[in-house]
Amino acid sequence: MGDLLFVNCHPYLASGSPEQWKQSLAEIKGSGVQVVVPGHGPVGRSKSLSMMLQYIQSLENIVANMIKCGKSVKQASFEPVPSLFDTWLSPDNFFITNLEFLYNLQHKRRKQNKLRARSQTHEHKPYHSTHNHQSDDPNMDSIRLIQYTHAIRRKYLKILGELPWDEVVKDRGASFPSIRDIFLHALDAEDLFINHIVQAKWKMGSTRLWKIPKCTSD
Repeated sequence: MGDLLFVNCHPYLASGSPEQWKQSLAEIKGSGVQVVVPGHGPVGRSKSLSMMLQYIQSLENIVANMIKCGKSVKQASFEPVPSLFDTWLSPDNFFITNLEFLYNLQHKRRKQNKLRARSQTHEHKPYHSTHNHQSDDPNMDSIRLIQYTHAIRRKYLKILGELPWDEVVKDRGASFPSIRDIFLHALDAEDLFINHIVQAKWKMGSTRLWKIPKCTSD
């Protein structure tokens, strides 16, 4: 199996992809193999694949907790080896090297995810006119706002359609109890905006314009 499997000794993770590594090990284990010949260590059994998978996952969990606690990558050297692997051979202190590699990898991914989320937020940010970019048409801001809410509502409705009905109507104890109620409340708010506020027909103390129907899975 080459360096895909180490038995009773710490692997060198920094030269590979942890996710692909785990996937490959899981596929081999799922094939029903009973005897495995590792790249390092004695001949093993199917359990050796499970141990290798557990090793990678354990170190990923340690690193995730380090980042959560605000620890730096330099503090990896202070992390104890999990008892399950403390008897494994560790040439050149591979345990610390692996932690540092996984720390940098997770830290990089988290930064990328934050940037991606920020970028998506800006992409879907509703239109706000400024003094320098006001339209000659006073209704343009309202039109763009409605277009934006329509786009968001379509995405919301698509997600609703993928959920089990029990989840859609589940009472979650909020002011609008279920996800369905929140969606209908959004429709209600838009109806209020278009038919009453824009047309200057809104009155303080107005109640719901229409009642939420008792929907069923049918």
